[in-house]
Amino acid sequence: MRIQALSAVVVVCTGMVCADDVVPQVRSAVAAVVSALPEGRQGTSTYLQEFGFPLKRLSAYQELVGVVSNNQEMVCSNFVVCASNELARMVLLAAWWGGDDALYISGLSRSLDLATAGVVSHKELNWYQSGHRSERRGNILALRYDEPGISNLVLRLCEFTGETNVCRRILSGEARTSITNYLEEISHIK
Repeated sequence: MRIQALSAVVVVCTGMVCADDVVPQVRSAVAAVVSALPEGRQGTSTYLQEFGFPLKRLSAYQELVGVVSNNQEMVCSNFVVCASNELARMVLLAAWWGGDDALYISGLSRSLDLATAGVVSHKELNWYQSGHRSERRGNILALRYDEPGISNLVLRLCEFTGETNVCRRILSGEARTSITNYLEEISHIK
């Protein structure tokens, strides 16, 4: 009996990292980012929601991005344990912004999964999509709508949010034309 229980534990942890290893690492990385935020009002979740997240100035952020990108499934499975308050939740969600577009899209999909499961709120999902303050990232689904998996993500978002007009514009390609023109236009302003 004792050998069976031991082999079951080995099976759970073989081929992947155990939650016992990842969760403390993620919690520590989140805490490092939170402690690096400005003191006072500028380090509050309300301020960050309104004015943005100072990612580039926080060296601890890149460590968090690495931990999250290498353990996305484990982070999602243990999201509530990894981030136990509103500010920590925002920091953890923002970790998916720190990589390339593939990581951002993966984070959007996972944030949607978490929202659908009731782990993150609709407001937090909306913040994930806009809190990075990047026009290009905020419209990444429109820009890449014809790539594999994107249309399914758009449909899932549409089902969750009920924003059928947005979904229709993205899937038809109309939104890509609009955002491409807009991004080109603002690139000449600088």
